[in-house]
Amino acid sequence: MDLTPIGGTILCSNESWQYLGFHFDRKLSFRYHIDFYSNKVISTIKCMKMLGSSSRGLIPLQKWCLYKCCALPIALYSSQAWYYNKVPLNYPFKILRKMQWRAALWITRAFQTSSSGGIEAILGLIPIYLYIKKLYNHFLSRGYSLPHNHIIKSILSPDESSDHTLYSLSLDTLTFKQRSSLNSSLINMDNKKNKFIASFNPFNQEFSPGNRLIDSFSNIISFYPQGKNVKNHIQNLDFLMLRASSNSSTSLVISNVSIKNNVTTSLSHIHIHNKPVIKMLHCTMNVTSTEAKLLAIHCSINQSIGLHQINKIIVITDSLHAAKKIFESSMHPYQIHSAVISHELREFFMMSNDNHIKF
Repeated sequence: MDLTPIGGTILCSNESWQYLGFHFDRKLSFRYHIDFYSNKVISTIKCMKMLGSSSRGLIPLQKWCLYKCCALPIALYSSQAWYYNKVPLNYPFKILRKMQWRAALWITRAFQTSSSGGIEAILGLIPIYLYIKKLYNHFLSRGYSLPHNHIIKSILSPDESSDHTLYSLSLDTLTFKQRSSLNSSLINMDNKKNKFIASFNPFNQEFSPGNRLIDSFSNIISFYPQGKNVKNHIQNLDFLMLRASSNSSTSLVISNVSIKNNVTTSLSHIHIHNKPVIKMLHCTMNVTSTEAKLLAIHCSINQSIGLHQINKIIVITDSLHAAKKIFESSMHPYQIHSAVISHELREFFMMSNDNHIKF
């Protein structure tokens, strides 16, 4: 811009500008941003040499911890801004690989001719492109833990079960050609929507303080104590089963889970008055044993509640740890199962004051 007619100077546009720690250029390639933070990490590593004593210096383990905790987060600051679909990543990975190679040489004091892959394997460092990919997947998964009224949730394509009206700037309003030509992290997040299963909900009412099952029905929920003596424990279980078999209003649930070749098999039996009533078999893939045990408990409780004149449910499982997850209010990967079981038990307890459950 020429301002000489009014007594000024000629203003030239800068190649880059900084805002909130982001370095932008005209093409939004973020090359200056990556160069800036990579050089900052290298200078940080050079300054770390002063932290050790003059005679021995830092040991390799201390250097490794400093690099992982202090240097690497600086280099990957706001990496979500330049790592997304259809973006050329040769230059960023080249600079970051060089940065990690120099850090690995500093940690191990290896020769300059040492290969980066070998040093990283010795130190247990993840290759930089895999580490960025892991961070990016975590970034995508965080988008699905946001509340339903968040602006990011409004931009993403609505779920089939959602009752919200379509937002004017939603990705669902774009044509296939427009989506294909759009470069954005939101496209990646929307494309991978079906790969994420909401396993927790921080705003679920079943786990709010004062509304939990433990808070409202603590006197009708109990866990059978397990002692160190196995023989006594087996005798106590046999006595418990005999008492449950003599009562027609007691549902005895026995469940077990096994895993073989990545296939989880859960088996549940429901007995009433010493007679087998229901037998359930579920086979699932790519799930943990805890998830399978909670699924077996959930199906068994659901079937027991539907039976006529049942006011007591006794669940015998090989993992009380999994059963206690039902009443755990903290965030854990199995919260979606816990919320469903808690809701069904709440309805069961509210039917009658005599209804109760024991694990």
